[in-house]
Amino acid sequence: MEIKYIKQKTALQKLKDVGKDVGKEMATKYRRIIEIIRNNPEITIPELAEKSGLTTRTIERKIAELKSFGILHRIGGRREGYWSLTDE
Repeated sequence: MEIKYIKQKTALQKLKDVGKDVGKEMATKYRRIIEIIRNNPEITIPELAEKSGLTTRTIERKIAELKSFGILHRIGGRREGYWSLTDE
């Protein structure tokens, strides 16, 4: 019986195999969210979801990522607060 070594792909290699279109689609979602916020800083997450055509959960994830990148900040609370964009 012969045993052959099968090279396993790492997670990074699998991500590279996904393709460039996925990255473009993700960037489009970020741009769409940023543009909507730029036009209306007081917008809520449900309103963002409605205007962008994305789900509220996707908006929440993208906002969390934009915050972690240092691009987006929330000033004030939920009711009377607004979104602040840093220079990109």
